[in-house]
Amino acid sequence: MQALIKILSFSAVFLGVIGVFVLFFGKRRGKEYAPNLPFAFQILQTEIKYLSNTLGGMMEDQSPSSASAWRNTLLIANLKLEVKDVFGARALWSVLFSAAGFLVVLSLTDEALYLLGAGIAGAFLGFQYPAVAIQKAADERRKNIRKNLPFAIDLITSAMRAGLDFIAAVRYYVANSAPGPLPQEFGAVLKEIELGKTRVEALRTMSGRIQLDEFKGLVTAVSEGVEMGASIVDTLCIHAEEIRRARFAAAERQAQRAPSLMLIPMALFIMPAVFIIIFTPVFIRIKDSGFSQMF
Repeated sequence: MQALIKILSFSAVFLGVIGVFVLFFGKRRGKEYAPNLPFAFQILQTEIKYLSNTLGGMMEDQSPSSASAWRNTLLIANLKLEVKDVFGARALWSVLFSAAGFLVVLSLTDEALYLLGAGIAGAFLGFQYPAVAIQKAADERRKNIRKNLPFAIDLITSAMRAGLDFIAAVRYYVANSAPGPLPQEFGAVLKEIELGKTRVEALRTMSGRIQLDEFKGLVTAVSEGVEMGASIVDTLCIHAEEIRRARFAAAERQAQRAPSLMLIPMALFIMPAVFIIIFTPVFIRIKDSGFSQMF
C-alpha cells in the first residue's frame, strides 16, 4: 500500500510539473516551430534544438544510412524537421523516460538490478517514442492521400472534359477541395509548373515526395501517354478505376484477416471468461456434494 502511495505521489508531481511547463511555455515556444509537429516535438523544443545541434549532428554523421532513411520519412510526413532534430529528440526522451522509470522503481525497491533494468527499459521506450510519432504521421498522411486520390483524378478528368487544360483542371481541384495533404501536393505541382518544369517532371517530383505505388503508376501512364500522343483524359480515367480496384482488393484482404486477428482477443479474454462461467457452478456442486474429497 505504501509503495502504491509513493507511485501515485510521484506520478502526480511529475505530471503536474510537465503540465505547468506546457501551460506557461508551450505557446511561446510553439511560435518558433512548425504547427504540425507531433507532440514529442511540441514540448521541450529548446532542449531538443540544443541536443540536435550538438549530439544530433554527431549521430547523423556517424549513421548515414539511418539518416537517409529518416530524411525520406520526414519527406513523406511533410514535417519541417531536420534529421538531427530527430536524433536530438530521441536522445532527450531517452533520458526523460529512463529517469522516470528509475524513479518509479526506486519508490518500490532499491535493488541495483531492478533499477538498472528500469533505466534501460525507459531509455529504450524514450528512444523509440519520437520515431513512432514521426512514422505515424507519415503513415496517416499517405493513407489520406491514397484515400482521396481517385476522387481527385475524377474531378480533374471531369474538368478537362469540360474544356480546361491540365493545369487549369488541377488549379480547379485545389481551389474547390478541403485543405489536406493531396490538395497541398497538387498546389506544389502547380508552383513547379509555373517555375518552368514540365507537367511530367512536376508529377514525378510529387511522386517522389508522397512515394505511393498508385501515383507512380499514374505518372508512368501519363508520361507514356504524352510520348505516344494518347489522350491524357482517358489515361486518367483508366488509372482512377485501377486505383479503386486496388483499394477494394486491399479492403477485402483486410476483411479476410479479421477472423484470424479476432482469435487473439478471444483466446486471451473471452475463452477464459466462458470457462469460468461454465465450470464454476460445476465446481461448486462437486464441492458441496462431497466428491471433492476424492481428489
